[in-house]
Amino acid sequence: MVGIGTMMQDPYGWVVDSSGDPELYVWHGAVYQGLTDAYANPIESARLYKVIFNKNGQGNHDGTIGFSLVSDLTSTYTADLKNFYPGFTFISRDVFLCGQHYRSSEFTYAQPLWTYIWANKLNSNGTSVTTKIWNRKLIKSGQTDPDVSGGTENNWPGKLAGLSYVAPESEYYDTVRKNGSVIALTACWPYNGPYGWAAADVDPDLGGDPKNQILKLDTDDEKINNNYYEDSDSFKEGADVGGGESSTTSAWDLVKQIGNGSNQLDSFEGWCSLDSKGNLYYGNALFYFANTVGGDNIMETDHTYGSNDSIFNSAGNYVRHSIMRISSPLSGGINNRTVMHFNNGLSDSNAMDNPGLGWDFNLKNFLEADGGCFDIYGQIVHGKDSLWLMVNRNHKKIVGTNVGTYNADREGLWVLKDNGGDNKFDVLQHYTFDSSYPFTHDNNPDDTSTYWVGEGGMSFRPASKR
Repeated sequence: MVGIGTMMQDPYGWVVDSSGDPELYVWHGAVYQGLTDAYANPIESARLYKVIFNKNGQGNHDGTIGFSLVSDLTSTYTADLKNFYPGFTFISRDVFLCGQHYRSSEFTYAQPLWTYIWANKLNSNGTSVTTKIWNRKLIKSGQTDPDVSGGTENNWPGKLAGLSYVAPESEYYDTVRKNGSVIALTACWPYNGPYGWAAADVDPDLGGDPKNQILKLDTDDEKINNNYYEDSDSFKEGADVGGGESSTTSAWDLVKQIGNGSNQLDSFEGWCSLDSKGNLYYGNALFYFANTVGGDNIMETDHTYGSNDSIFNSAGNYVRHSIMRISSPLSGGINNRTVMHFNNGLSDSNAMDNPGLGWDFNLKNFLEADGGCFDIYGQIVHGKDSLWLMVNRNHKKIVGTNVGTYNADREGLWVLKDNGGDNKFDVLQHYTFDSSYPFTHDNNPDDTSTYWVGEGGMSFRPASKR
């Protein structure tokens, strides 16, 4: 479930709606029914919503938000057993990106993922979408298109965990190309890697070599579309989908690899976002267990990450964390990476405890989101570089009333601030959903009737046009 920051070089900040609020959009790549439907078609796919900030009699936010459907894009982006659509970000007033994954088999996780980034155009008043105005295949840096001679399936980078955009204030902003500041975060889970203990159906192994990487788009944007490329050594044409003069080489540069898919921390599907200084925040960290709040991940320090030993022989009381920060410059990779915490500021729950394995988790520092973006302009009441995270309804896909209670506490729009110095988030606000959310909360999630979002994202809309 992927999502994401939005930033363009622009003196006017975000698009503001008639009520005076910056426009904030949410992507539902797919909605499923039943917690055991990993091999079932979704009931909905590819829907774009605008967040509505409800007001009280004095014209101030009342702490609740609504959802207004902008466009149903199912006819273009149809999620099914083999196609799904993670990742979402605006890169200008008109253009937003979404991802697509294709897998050759719906009955195994251990396989390569064909990955595409599609650009789409939202009209000026935000009421209709023109899909697929251009695209780039997401391929490992320097590698050949896997779909042509000389390319291999190992050239696909892995699961798209999130999309973001370099802020204009950052020294890493591309002043030459509007499309040169797009960031993609990839991960391994669950499409290969040493995860036999976590997913019973990782075999048969269909190949692939996923990595946890930060990739940056380096492509020509002179009249960029599926059929046009400028003949210039200054830009990479980049492999695309379509009948144009496509290069067969990746249009993406490797910023840094932050996980090797073997014995280093990986990510669940989730989100990533860059703040105005170029620091990258992302979630959701895969199996980050610590002995103390903000402590080291014992899965890496005390065990072999990804091995049976790291799970089955690790009974104890642990603090779970979900959000990581890589401080600028991103080329510093894991040397610049820090786990974030809430100083035990969130509600606790036994929803993820496992008495059989002896696990007892403190969840007061654990917030798994489906989309995230920064207010890099400080245009909203919570100020510059406030982090906005969307936790969709029924997001934790485990049965039971204790999980229903946990989901009710976590769902909604969270506003956080990293005030520096102690790697701690302050919670500035938690907006709850009103009755316009696309489906209802389930107090007792089950295998047949509970609705949940499979892939998601969230983004502010910049005022600058392309």
